[in-house]
Amino acid sequence: MAAAERAAIVGALHSERFVGGRPATVWATPLDEGVYHASWSTFYRLLRAAGAVRERRAQATHPARKKPDLLVTGPNQVWSWDITYLPGPVKGQDYRLYVIRDIYRRAVVGWLVAPTEAQWRAAALIRATVRRHGVACDTLTWHADNGAATGPRPSPPS
Repeated sequence: MAAAERAAIVGALHSERFVGGRPATVWATPLDEGVYHASWSTFYRLLRAAGAVRERRAQATHPARKKPDLLVTGPNQVWSWDITYLPGPVKGQDYRLYVIRDIYRRAVVGWLVAPTEAQWRAAALIRATVRRHGVACDTLTWHADNGAATGPRPSPPS
């Protein structure tokens, strides 16, 4: 195959008309119009040689999330909280452990075990823990992993 023919095929693959299309589509469309450039495998071989065998469609990209830098110099400045799945003594019976930890002291400052996850339970635990330790809300930074709740879900009754 001549260099001009190879350049025409690579040019077609990168043309505005076919820029997001699969090589098989780029090969078949001109064929439907009565134009034959080369075989389907030749299209892929030329793409590989040009270093263009990759996802050809425009992909959505999200900006990288900046991880927070938490500088803690004393107790009751940054608290971390999480909800953890706890298996119960009987199959199908499980609990949720709500835990609040002081990052500086690495100590648990509040906790609660409940049969289910509920937003109102977490809010009540946070309020009670803040009140118990006498921490001003405007001086406290909260940290959480923002992970999804996981663990086995109870099966429906039979």
